[in-house]
Amino acid sequence: MNSAPPFTRPNDLTALRRPTVRRTSIERLSHLATIGFVAMFVVFLVGIAGFAAFGFRYADRVYPGMTIAGADVSGMTRDEVTVAVRARFEDFAGTPLTLTAGEQAFDVSIADLGITLDEDATADRMMAAGRSGSLWERSIAWSRGALDGSTLQPTFAVDDVTFRKAMEDVAPNVIFGPSDARIDVSSTGEATLVADVPGLSLNVSATKENVLDRVGSMIPGAVPLSLVSVPAAVGVVEVEGGLPDAQRALSSAIVLDSDDGKWGLSRSTLSELVWVDDSGTMQLRREGVEAYVQTLASQIDRPAENAGITVDEAGAFVVVPQVDAATVDIDGTVDRLVSAIDRGETSVEIEVGRSQPAILDETAEEWAERAETLVGDGVELTWSGGSSQLGRADLIAALVIESRADSDEQFALSFDETVIAERLTPLQEDLYIEREDAQFRLVDDQVKFQSEAKQGREVDMDGSVNAVLDAVTDGEPQAALVMTMLEPTYTAADRSAISLPNVLGQSQTYYGNSSDPRRNNVERATEIEDGWLIPPDGVFSYAEFMGLVDEANGFVTGYGIVADPEGGVTTAPVIGGGICQVSTTIYQAAFWAGLPIVERWAHPYWLEGYGQAPYGMQGLDAMVNIEPDWALDLKFENNTGNWIALVMVADGENVHAEIRGTDPGWVVDVAEPVVTDVVKPSETMIYTDSPELPRGEELQVEHAREGFTSTITRTVRDGDGNVIDEYVLESTYAASRDTTLRGTGQE
Repeated sequence: MNSAPPFTRPNDLTALRRPTVRRTSIERLSHLATIGFVAMFVVFLVGIAGFAAFGFRYADRVYPGMTIAGADVSGMTRDEVTVAVRARFEDFAGTPLTLTAGEQAFDVSIADLGITLDEDATADRMMAAGRSGSLWERSIAWSRGALDGSTLQPTFAVDDVTFRKAMEDVAPNVIFGPSDARIDVSSTGEATLVADVPGLSLNVSATKENVLDRVGSMIPGAVPLSLVSVPAAVGVVEVEGGLPDAQRALSSAIVLDSDDGKWGLSRSTLSELVWVDDSGTMQLRREGVEAYVQTLASQIDRPAENAGITVDEAGAFVVVPQVDAATVDIDGTVDRLVSAIDRGETSVEIEVGRSQPAILDETAEEWAERAETLVGDGVELTWSGGSSQLGRADLIAALVIESRADSDEQFALSFDETVIAERLTPLQEDLYIEREDAQFRLVDDQVKFQSEAKQGREVDMDGSVNAVLDAVTDGEPQAALVMTMLEPTYTAADRSAISLPNVLGQSQTYYGNSSDPRRNNVERATEIEDGWLIPPDGVFSYAEFMGLVDEANGFVTGYGIVADPEGGVTTAPVIGGGICQVSTTIYQAAFWAGLPIVERWAHPYWLEGYGQAPYGMQGLDAMVNIEPDWALDLKFENNTGNWIALVMVADGENVHAEIRGTDPGWVVDVAEPVVTDVVKPSETMIYTDSPELPRGEELQVEHAREGFTSTITRTVRDGDGNVIDEYVLESTYAASRDTTLRGTGQE
């Protein structure tokens, strides 16, 4: 049980006071603590109130100490932040960004990278700074911002497609693929080990982060491309084992040999066939080896060719040697060549299959001797009164040597009859004698015998060719040509049967105003052409009866149509000038007789005198020009069935021509000329120098007349009214000119 403490004695005062003193200190400390706590609480309340007031003040503004991309935006409203950030970005984006890879640099614009500023997101982020968490947390953020500052990066939008396109443009300059280790075979056939080389690739995502960091700071500077090393798939260890094999295979060229020749497979060609794979194993491109062997086969392969016979330049029969067939065994030769390459061997035998042709050299030699015996030295050709030689070369040219591989007689020797005939053709022409009919001429109305009929001859070509072939086949040295005698159709005995009771056609032309030389020529030509008889189915030829138009034949220099220096024609002195009047008169008589015209030529321009009625018509003329080796002739045919005669008279005024014979009963209808294409003549006088006229003398030989085209139609009917001939004569004449000759000869 507790008892109350005893009273203390005076000497215990000290002890008693000690508790009193302790109580006083505690009370004082408690009081001070209370005061401190209250003070602190008051400060806290004041701080809270201050921070609340601070937050309220910056409720719609950026807190102090805030920067973005180096721009101080403290105290700015949201709109002001947007304007400031936009201006900062536009200024930064005006300068290209430099992307670097080692020593390489590439300038790329912000736009080309597809980067744009997200203004709203950036402003939202800035306005959100310091406005999250408790008041205490926000207060701490405000305090730190005010004391140390706070930096935020803008928010950007990136178009990944555009950014990747920009990287694709840059990448080829900095990236490359890895190179595997390999055995390199050069074109010279050397094999060397090539080490692997790692490649570089571009990490687009990491590069984009680098770019955005630089763009976010908006401070110009280089941005490194993020490059990643790419190791090779095949290293040296994997392939180096194949190097000795490749070096052995390529150590030397390979000779491919056969009876047909030698071919070399060079180290250069081998380098295209040999390679080492990724495992270090040497490989051969068998398809390449096969292609090479097939190339050789195209040169070696051949079909069998029979032995043949030909003739050399000296005319000797020689054998064309047989050619054995050859076929390369492609697969077998390829196997041999592949094995040789693999072992490093230097020669290979080409496998070739061979076979003989049907006709061998021995057979051809035998038949070459037969051909030599057959041809010999040729054949002598004989005929009555002469001989010639069909020589060895002629027979060789005609000899036909045929090979017959499937026959017992493997060659056949024969002669081409056409070639033999060609070789006999010169003799046929030389030995030909034309038969000549008896010629008659009407003199003083009496049929006179003019020349004897003559027997002709010609070589019977078919018979002569057969004679030659028989002689050669039989080994005879001679062959007689077969001749055929050509009997004349008409002989002197036919004169008594000639009757000329009727005039079938006639004409006359005026020459009374001709010069003496022209008159001479007209009358001489009339004399020559007069009286000749043409047998049934015979053809009258003006040139044939006329002969040469020269002084020896009685002609003198008159005026005729000749070529002028300008390529045209003109009237000028010429021997025989005037004979065209005689041909024209004859032509008109034959025309009216209804005889078929075989050849006729119009004058270059029309001569009025030839249109004299009643027999002349505009366009009815016949020009002739007789030279030693050719002629513009006048020809017509006697189709009356009886003899006809040409009767001519030149009486000093007119030239008369008659066609006499037996009237065939024809009716000849002639329409009036149809004249078209009239051309007016020039009125200018043309002067031409003439040495045939005395100096100073002038003579007009042409007068200006119109040119034109004349068409005359003649219809011949028999007694029953049937048309037996319709002759349309179309003649075109140039306009003639006034032409005067000026004498340049001696006076």
